[in-house]
Amino acid sequence: LDERAYRNLKINATPSVSVRIHSKQGSVEFEDGVNANLSFIADALIEPQFDNKVFTIVGHTDTTGEPQYNEDLSVRRAKTIYQKIVAHAPSLADKINIVGKGETLPLYEENDDIERMLNRRIELKLE
Repeated sequence: LDERAYRNLKINATPSVSVRIHSKQGSVEFEDGVNANLSFIADALIEPQFDNKVFTIVGHTDTTGEPQYNEDLSVRRAKTIYQKIVAHAPSLADKINIVGKGETLPLYEENDDIERMLNRRIELKLE
């Protein structure tokens, strides 16, 4: 997130927000710059307008691999993001839920590597 996106997240907070973070195949490693983005997100989430909100980190995978492996991987990805956010903003620890959806909710059909990459994601949802 750049500074403008951060300001918009703070100013235009709505009852539902979704942030997508893409990961590498078969891994809990994320795209470059994820730590800086998560710092911006954590700073925004500790703002007073979010005091009574709960957040859910949802992990997703592509369809490469076995379904059970993918479900476990999606949970591990969500936990990794949770740990990074909480390391920056410990007060969020009890306000974040972790869910792994594995390969069950693809955004794309996976006709190519780009579509597979876009399905490997973390979503941070404000509820």
